[in-house]
Amino acid sequence: GAVHVRAFGLLTLVELDLRKRAREAAVGRIAEVGLTCDSSQLVVLYNGDRNIPRILLFDTTVLRNHRKELRRISKHVCEIDYLLSHIAICVDSMKLRWATAHRALVRKFSQIEDACKETGHENARMDVELLHLLVTGIPSSGLRAFLTDYLPIARLEDARRAIDSACYTILEAVQTNLLPALEQAIFRLVDLRGIVKWMSEYSKIVLDIQPLEEVISRTERALLVIEALRGTVIGTQKGFKYLFKWLLNSIKKFSSDSDDHKDISQFGEEEEKFSEIAKCLRDDFMRDKIGSFFIAKKTKPSEEEEEEKGKSTQVSVDGSPVRDGQGAKEKGRKAAPSSSSSSSLPVDTTTFSATEAMGSIRDCWAKVLREPSASISKLVRLNSIIKVENGSVGKQEKKKVVSKEKEDNNGARLAAVKTNHPSGRVFAAFGLDSKSGLPELALMRLPGRNPGEKVETALLSFEEGAGMQVEWVEFYNDKNVAMVLSKGKRTSFLWLVDYTTVEFSNASKGTPASSSSPRARVHEISLPGVNAVEAKADRAGAMKKAILECNFCEGRSTAALLDSKLKLVALDLGEVSEDEDEDEDEDEGEQENQADDDEDA
Repeated sequence: GAVHVRAFGLLTLVELDLRKRAREAAVGRIAEVGLTCDSSQLVVLYNGDRNIPRILLFDTTVLRNHRKELRRISKHVCEIDYLLSHIAICVDSMKLRWATAHRALVRKFSQIEDACKETGHENARMDVELLHLLVTGIPSSGLRAFLTDYLPIARLEDARRAIDSACYTILEAVQTNLLPALEQAIFRLVDLRGIVKWMSEYSKIVLDIQPLEEVISRTERALLVIEALRGTVIGTQKGFKYLFKWLLNSIKKFSSDSDDHKDISQFGEEEEKFSEIAKCLRDDFMRDKIGSFFIAKKTKPSEEEEEEKGKSTQVSVDGSPVRDGQGAKEKGRKAAPSSSSSSSLPVDTTTFSATEAMGSIRDCWAKVLREPSASISKLVRLNSIIKVENGSVGKQEKKKVVSKEKEDNNGARLAAVKTNHPSGRVFAAFGLDSKSGLPELALMRLPGRNPGEKVETALLSFEEGAGMQVEWVEFYNDKNVAMVLSKGKRTSFLWLVDYTTVEFSNASKGTPASSSSPRARVHEISLPGVNAVEAKADRAGAMKKAILECNFCEGRSTAALLDSKLKLVALDLGEVSEDEDEDEDEDEGEQENQADDDEDA
């Protein structure tokens, strides 16, 4: 029961709830929605109570009067949305590239613990073993076995190249993609803010600028985060360079036959290299400082979860149990980082997280996309309510329970509206199965924004369609209405009926106001009271198929049909007779094959 009008599929301009506007308890399936060529009128066709078709005409002159301003805002919104999507894709790509390289590195060096267990050191940790080697120059037996047996020089070179390539990729993406995109997004956001302020000051459309201000603030914050990421990557690349060089020298020395390793610590007075390697082992190798930029901040737990967490048995940082309720008392206290487990090292994502920054921008940007609808929808009013009453609208099935969904679908298939006619008027068409057994087509010319205009109606009856049922109605072009009719279970007909030469007459019982909408004019159309005029189809074609669905491409003489065998048929309306012969030959062959299968069975 909701209708949205969006510019370029992004910016929501109008949001209407038909239940509130038409004051109906239930709104059936919406068949069609369309704007007129000048955007001054919105037409909604749907099934109301008792499956009776209804047409709502909304006055949307606010869209026509502010067409240029709304288009300018929409173009800015499209550009900004594209830039934000591009930034999010770049961040995800960098996250995947770095996670793959770093995970492979950690997986290789985690074998240090396995090598230490084989030599009898059960509680060995790879970060402690590497730091001990860095400080003292003397490796443990497990670490020495790892460097000589588990880690060949070729595998170390592969890990070095993977880390270096990942850092280079991130730096290139930041420099050539992220920073320029963020700068352009900020520029367009500021420009959009100026346009919105101007509209709110000098037009009827008053937009809330606060969500847009929040997006600008968060985008500027994201720019600082990306700058910090670039600096971190440069430092990490430098630290890993020294780390891999030190490991390579260590492997070469331990692989020699000499047992004298007193001078294994090769730094001497090069304290810078020593500190760089130590920081790399602590921040980049174990804690993954770059990875912290791609970790989204966890959502804050609810009060019930916090209370349940406080009551449950917990384990403190050093591994000792915490009694019930103690965790809740110390909820506000920050836990110190543990030195006994590398997996429990905290990662600071509160300030520096590119993923979190982009997520916050997208959340706030979604509010900006919905903002115009609140102001513009108030300026859209319901002009007319057209009720089409006829017991024969839709397919009538005797002695059979018809579901509500099927009734809605039938009503949608047997009704259509034409909103983009060159004359500026809106036309509607309804397919009917009359009591006489002849198919009928009801045509309506709907009123415009002028209060004095009424609904003009014409009813066409087709004697050549005796025994046929209307299955589908749709406007084919500015001149013809397309009708799909069925005769029996396997024969369908496609007609094109000219509706521009029909003489329309006033058949509506209009009331100046409605109890449901004080300003809306209600038009009640009683089709049995309209005199039917005999008519003929301009073009007609027959097919040996049962048609389930159809669609007509406006501006081209083609139609797409879906038959009962779920085969898609492309039909050229200029060559109906040729397609008819081909379909008959194909169906005759299928019938013969089906008869042979039945005999075999």
